Amino acid sequence: MVRGSIEEGLAFLAPGLILSGKFLQPILFGWRSWLDTKVDGRVGARSVFSKEECVGMARPEGFVNLILFVVFVALSSAGECQVNIEKYRGEEQTRGVHGNLELDVSWRTGNVDVFELGGASSIFVSGEQVTALFLGSGELGWESGSRFSNAALGHARLAFQVSDRVLPEVFVQGDYDRARLLTGRGLVGGGLRLGVVVVEQAQVWWGTALMLEYESLDLPVGAIHKAESTVVRWSNYLSAKVLFHPQVALDWVVYVQPQIRHFEDFRVLNDWSLSVKANGLIALVTTIKARYDRRPPDDIKRLDAKWRTGVRVSF
Repeated sequence: MVRGSIEEGLAFLAPGLILSGKFLQPILFGWRSWLDTKVDGRVGARSVFSKEECVGMARPEGFVNLILFVVFVALSSAGECQVNIEKYRGEEQTRGVHGNLELDVSWRTGNVDVFELGGASSIFVSGEQVTALFLGSGELGWESGSRFSNAALGHARLAFQVSDRVLPEVFVQGDYDRARLLTGRGLVGGGLRLGVVVVEQAQVWWGTALMLEYESLDLPVGAIHKAESTVVRWSNYLSAKVLFHPQVALDWVVYVQPQIRHFEDFRVLNDWSLSVKANGLIALVTTIKARYDRRPPDDIKRLDAKWRTGVRVSF
């Protein structure tokens, strides 16, 4: 599966933000338990959201509830296990609250019966000096009646506008991907986002960031890869957005993320997205993604690619 590394950001800001991603595991495992129960009919020994596990956890209220609801809708509708943040940046120049909901369905029958559901949602809150972005995505797939794909992601980001072309950022993310043996992943980091070309019809941005990444894998017996790891990665990206017509836009981004201590351990994501607006609210979106992991888990291929078409609703 294609997984986009959404861990962009830019420059080296915030070593103090580097916390362990393990705090995101209860959320990820809770979502997976819900899917096992509701979708596959499996019931685990105990839910990670049981009363005992939730003691001392703060209850979100007000606007936080709204954010969690939108992210939950995205995860429930399922979508790409990682999403490209750059294509949501168009609302950055507009003050207020904006959002998107993307849904796609694919079905194949004959020699093989495959059915996939996907989706992603975002909320963009833009103020005078600070912009907040909340994203959620997920994916479910069945082949001949058996589920083969199960992935979800949640991402939150704050950007602080120093000028029109300089934006320090901090971010946090949690995700899992059953097809890649990833049972839980959490990261936190920060950096700078710099505008190279910023005009009405086209934008080019370059970013760099440091992030702490925690991963937990469900590996086979005798695997060489570590079941758990905590590393610091240097995340870099180059993105471009071209507006060919008021109704037609092309978004492109490439991410390169080497591990700080072992540069030969790196990940690359290339993402192309073409959107055609049907009207002010609805657009048809075609996306091509390719992901390369230099050191994937055991029995997982280095290169993944995916093409998909769906509908985006903006509000």
